[in-house]
Amino acid sequence: MGDWIYRNRLTILLTCVAAYYLLQVSNGLWVEDFWDHSAAVSALMRDLVNPRHAQLAIDQPHVFFTPYSLMVAFVARLLGLSSIEALALFGLINGVLLVWGLRRYLRAMGTEDEQGVLFYGILCILFLWGADRWDYSGFFHVGILKFVLPYPSAFATGLALLGLALNRSAHVPGLNLQRIAVLAILAIVMLTHPVAFVFMVVGLFADALTRSRRRAEAVLMAVILVLAAVAISLLWPYYPFIRLSLGAANVYHATNGAMYVNLLGATWPVIFLLPFTGRVLADPRNRPMIVTSILLLGLYATAWIVQKYSYGRVISYAMLLAQLLVAQRFAQWDRIIFAKSAIRRFGPPLIVLALGVFWMGAIHGTVTRALTAANSLVQGRLILHRMTFGHLEFLRDKIEPGSVVLANLDSSWIIPTFGAKVVALLHPHAFIEDLDRRGQDLAAFFSTDPPAGFRERVVERYGVHYLLLSKTRDAAWREISNQFTSAPGAAVVYEDRESVLIKLVEPGGSPIRK
Repeated sequence: MGDWIYRNRLTILLTCVAAYYLLQVSNGLWVEDFWDHSAAVSALMRDLVNPRHAQLAIDQPHVFFTPYSLMVAFVARLLGLSSIEALALFGLINGVLLVWGLRRYLRAMGTEDEQGVLFYGILCILFLWGADRWDYSGFFHVGILKFVLPYPSAFATGLALLGLALNRSAHVPGLNLQRIAVLAILAIVMLTHPVAFVFMVVGLFADALTRSRRRAEAVLMAVILVLAAVAISLLWPYYPFIRLSLGAANVYHATNGAMYVNLLGATWPVIFLLPFTGRVLADPRNRPMIVTSILLLGLYATAWIVQKYSYGRVISYAMLLAQLLVAQRFAQWDRIIFAKSAIRRFGPPLIVLALGVFWMGAIHGTVTRALTAANSLVQGRLILHRMTFGHLEFLRDKIEPGSVVLANLDSSWIIPTFGAKVVALLHPHAFIEDLDRRGQDLAAFFSTDPPAGFRERVVERYGVHYLLLSKTRDAAWREISNQFTSAPGAAVVYEDRESVLIKLVEPGGSPIRK
């Protein structure tokens, strides 16, 4: 039994991670940025060629119309899935891509005991963090994994690792099929998740600088690949990459200032263990990984100095590489500890038993949910829960696509998934100049004492077709409902214990705002 567990420990770990993710999917517990991505996919599902802005009724591009969102939308239409279901499916696909990318990356580096390092690498990526770890996309610790796997960052990270592996194994000088694949990956990653693109570019140059032969040629090839990828990205029709690069993306810097908060509290386990990796750090095969990490840390510090905090997100990739280095040391210790057959026979079952006791609550919840899903399948009932969005699903049948719905900020995050437009968004978005004013107008609209006539002016300013009021979150919902249902032509079209949907005007008459 112990030998079997030891030989199959990687498969067992990946199965547990997949089960953990599927539990999230079955509960429908989607939050925050998921709804931005879902809105983009939903808009592309309605029009793959020329979509309108995914969330607002404005004639501006949407930065989440990426190659990834386009691919998810295409698959969703092909399989008849909703944007939510398609993203959930791609979360599983992205997880496979990440593991494949890590394996190919380690193999390209010539890592000894590839399977053992991959096993400990995944464990380190999931668990080797301090209590103050960052809950942002591009990080893959266990506390956020179930939320970020459907995000473009997971897809782009897996592709970037695969691209670095392909480039490392391209021994033939000049342009060949492998480097053409690297070029395609560079362009896709650049348009999908710029931070992953920075990681990949730094990795390409680190690989070139650490080559023992043809170093100048490798650097030149890296320059050509990056410039060619940038040129290709300029042709992307869904949003203007050049505008985004030359200033439109500045709106994201402030919200990424958290990358410089509690740095030690997030990274101390890796910092503590790195001194024990001397043999690993001295291995010439790890030089590209080490140089990449150093360059990323330099970029991280530079971004703080110049206050371009979005680039501080590269700390996620510096940590990932450091965790892989620590994992190599763990794999070396593993081979020493489990060299004796007696330890290999009895050690793994004891470890599994200890972990089972430690995570008894999580295991119980997973098993209970799995049995519930199985019973629902047998009984022909709905398997998937809709924990965070079920209360708004009625919008699919009650509103016309493209209608403008005025609702609180929390609901406005979810509503565009069901085909409508909203008035304001909670997070910064590129290419939207009046986003702050929209947020202020929405806050004043739902206040209990707005200026006389203010609510009517907001409705007119943004061409609102529907009001969606929350009985539990909007303190003035009854007052607002009475105010607008008394207007000629207005009517309540849906009401339940949570929500009231009021139709103000027929959609189709309001002009699109520039």
